[in-house]
Amino acid sequence: MSTHVNGIDVAHTLSGSDAAPAVMLSHSLGSSAMMWDPQLAALEERYRVIRYDVRGHGSTSAPASAYTLNQLGDDAIGLMDALGISQVHWVGLSMGGMIGQDLALRYPDRLLSLTLCDTMAAIPDEAQPMWQERIDIATAQGMEPLADGTMERWFTEDFRGSDPETVVAIRQQFMNTPAAGFIGCCHAIRRLA
Repeated sequence: MSTHVNGIDVAHTLSGSDAAPAVMLSHSLGSSAMMWDPQLAALEERYRVIRYDVRGHGSTSAPASAYTLNQLGDDAIGLMDALGISQVHWVGLSMGGMIGQDLALRYPDRLLSLTLCDTMAAIPDEAQPMWQERIDIATAQGMEPLADGTMERWFTEDFRGSDPETVVAIRQQFMNTPAAGFIGCCHAIRRLA
């Protein structure tokens, strides 16, 4: 499904009972809603599950510009409004956790709970060169040169050796991320303070 929100088309899926409380899942940079596939069956037993592709990722529009966390948060609220969902349990991984923090500060009445996984509340000044390097690489060469290093950060060496099929699938998901979307979200993340 796709819904026009905040000037873009946001890809999303709904599953589970319409009568259940809603849980909204927000993925990491360079990923998509598919990263939540392993948790879906367990969540659908108790929740109406909303998975969506963040601006610039998966099948959601990827405008070529620098995004802000407020913009990413407004996309999520706009999607909730379009779906007629007033409140959600928010689960965010990495960038999704940053978006959740933005929502907690600006729209606390829209959250029933906030689960933040592997995320940060601020990006230190000394990390700015790293973010600029990622932006420069994606701008000049696309996603390929960033893929192997990302897999090394995301998965331990043991896991990469014991479950290469999963790593290949996640690497492909990373490679499918539009460079413009990755770059736009890098700008949003690096300004987290």
